[in-house]
Amino acid sequence: MAVSNIVQNIVGNLKTRILLIVFLTILGITSFFTIFGYFNQLANYEEAVLNQLMGIVSGLGADFNGDQHQKLTEKYQWRDDISAWGEDPDYDALAKTLATAQHANELSSRIFTMFYDEEERIFLYAVSSDTTEFTFRHKYEMYPNILLDQMNEGGKIETYDSETGEWISAFYPIRNSNGDVVGLIQADVEFGAFKKMAFDQFKQQALISFIVILVIAGILYPYVRSVLKEDEDLKLELYEQKELIEERNQLIEERNKDLQESLNYAGQIQETMLPSKAIFNKILPNSFVFYQPKEKVSGDFYWIRKTEKHILVALSDCSGHGIPGALMSMIGLSKLTSIFNHHPEFEPHQIMNQMDIEVTESLTVKSYRTETTDSMEVGICKIDPINKKVVFAGGMVDLFVVRNGEIIEHKGDRFPVAGGDAYEKGKFDQTIIKAEEGDAFYMFSDGYADQFGGPKQKKFLNKNFKKLLLDIHGKTGNEKHELLHQEFNNWKGDLEQLDDVLVIGFTF
Repeated sequence: MAVSNIVQNIVGNLKTRILLIVFLTILGITSFFTIFGYFNQLANYEEAVLNQLMGIVSGLGADFNGDQHQKLTEKYQWRDDISAWGEDPDYDALAKTLATAQHANELSSRIFTMFYDEEERIFLYAVSSDTTEFTFRHKYEMYPNILLDQMNEGGKIETYDSETGEWISAFYPIRNSNGDVVGLIQADVEFGAFKKMAFDQFKQQALISFIVILVIAGILYPYVRSVLKEDEDLKLELYEQKELIEERNQLIEERNKDLQESLNYAGQIQETMLPSKAIFNKILPNSFVFYQPKEKVSGDFYWIRKTEKHILVALSDCSGHGIPGALMSMIGLSKLTSIFNHHPEFEPHQIMNQMDIEVTESLTVKSYRTETTDSMEVGICKIDPINKKVVFAGGMVDLFVVRNGEIIEHKGDRFPVAGGDAYEKGKFDQTIIKAEEGDAFYMFSDGYADQFGGPKQKKFLNKNFKKLLLDIHGKTGNEKHELLHQEFNNWKGDLEQLDDVLVIGFTF
């Protein structure tokens, strides 16, 4: 009965009814895009694996000794004529080539060759990268028809069944010195293992979505509770005197306190998703991050990763601030990390283009693609400390380089990540910068320059920001952070902070 009354009170109150509809809508949309993202990721990952396999077999096929392969199939006419390593030097040489390619590309399944028997009208196995199991001239019983249809040019085979299970494959023709097709090279990935990898990524995204829902629920719950209590107090107010009015005021204060605590907790969750200043400086020495959100949660975020030879640094200013901006920043962080994990070799402009695709798909139902204008201003630097080189790509974010007492501006593209039809968009481009000793690089959101303050309560503006960067040149990362912090807050004074503020700097 108590539960029934609570539900009745929530539905009967206009405010809580609207909040309930909003929350259920967010829950439904988040669940939809999480599940949609899983199947989309499954398709994208399958395409990526097929492209990888095609690259492997085409590279092997171009250099494979077709004459040697043809000699083997003509010399040995019976099944298992070759059944052990060392029985034929030509077989051993070709098998070693396949084994080397399998090991180099970390394939769990063997790479093999086959040829078509015109009389029996079936493919027969020939050479295999597996040196423990030999299948020379065994029948390939359940081969897909595409092998025969595209034998001369090769191709990709999406999910199919064979006698050994469900696979995805790619194949490429083997040609002799006369240019005749004398066989095929095929590489496979077992589809079950592939689906498991995709599901692991889905679980990661589902976990992030679950955290977002918990944050929203944590923020809305005390507000709903207090609204219902306030509604009851207003009814009692008709019968009570001054003491009940004071009690209502106390409840309002408690509500505000609960809401503030929820926002603080949401801010702590968001902060744990950002790299700490210590980790940032460890990965990129002589750097700093000046990060000052307008509210407890922020629409700005920063990101850093290190590969064997490079360091990638990203800055983003999502549309909105507070809770809407924070939700956008969680999407951006999730997509950026996922893209890096799947494609660590991507250049900055490739990461930006992939982010544009994935963030747009996450924010928009395909049938209504033009209706969303949510976007992210993003800048990414790929730093090569050894060769003193920086590759920069930006969407509504610029890169400033301080060199020899001057500022060199490298403009990003004039459109953001996502944003729908609100922008005339193309592909993101990138700039390669040769760094010199002592060069200082800066990426920043627009919150610093747009802040009102000073004696005339005007905007700080880009010209003053540039002058400040020149003034602090030559300082350590910690000193720059402190000077930027002091100048910003001195300029702002007692005025309200208008936007989230983020500045990233590093020095060669």
